[in-house]
Amino acid sequence: MGLRWVAMLEFVKGALFLLFALGALSLGQRDIARAANTLILRLHIDPTWPYAAKLVSATSHLTHSELRMLGYIALGLGILRILEGYFLWQAKHWAEWLAVISSSIYLPFELNHYMNEPSGLAALIFVVNLAIVGYLVLVIYDNHRKKKSH
Repeated sequence: MGLRWVAMLEFVKGALFLLFALGALSLGQRDIARAANTLILRLHIDPTWPYAAKLVSATSHLTHSELRMLGYIALGLGILRILEGYFLWQAKHWAEWLAVISSSIYLPFELNHYMNEPSGLAALIFVVNLAIVGYLVLVIYDNHRKKKSH
């Protein structure tokens, strides 16, 4: 049952990456920072919230070609996450390994982010991702142990 929760989380992450990709690729030549600010206001996010301010600041330095590249990367990651979720749902053992690798890649960055800018959200993201990686490692170990006993 836990594997299905991880699969659903991967589906959600994949969908978020796809939404970002569609947004990034649909901007064309419009003002990127203005579009980010409009998005923040439409989502009823407080513009003074530090992450909202960081988004606007980061987008003000992006060129359109960089944004397009980020859009294509997000598209690839979205497709990967959705496929990963699908095959985890199907309990494919290779997908468990893929999920461990793809989730572990983020851990050093998440920890670094928390160490440089400690917040409850950063800690929660790191702990949840670490728990998922730990759970998947246990699933892989248990599957390996069951295989050996047969």
